[in-house]
Amino acid sequence: MVLHVPPHGPVEDIGSVIERLRGLLADLEQIEAGWRPTSRDLAQAPRLDDWRIGHRAVPCLTGVAERHPVIRDGRHALTSDLWLIAPDLSFARTLGRFYRLGLPFGETGRH
Repeated sequence: MVLHVPPHGPVEDIGSVIERLRGLLADLEQIEAGWRPTSRDLAQAPRLDDWRIGHRAVPCLTGVAERHPVIRDGRHALTSDLWLIAPDLSFARTLGRFYRLGLPFGETGRH
């Protein structure tokens, strides 16, 4: 999921995303502390039969890194999942961190 941040005004649908993330965080914190859902807890949960782990492509950013904590300056980077982008405000937020956005692809003279 990528939320687009306009220069002014509210970000559409951000409230529902925040609530879903809060729910996930609360569950992860409980599981970290040792709690596990019981069959009673899961009684109303949707059921999956013939399931397996799948993979989906998710949006991310790619570009030349500068001042990244792990990637050396000038190296090509592929970010974690892109959650929020505000190109008019020159920033983006991935799952891992904020990024300052420089010039977009094609405007830097690099290809």
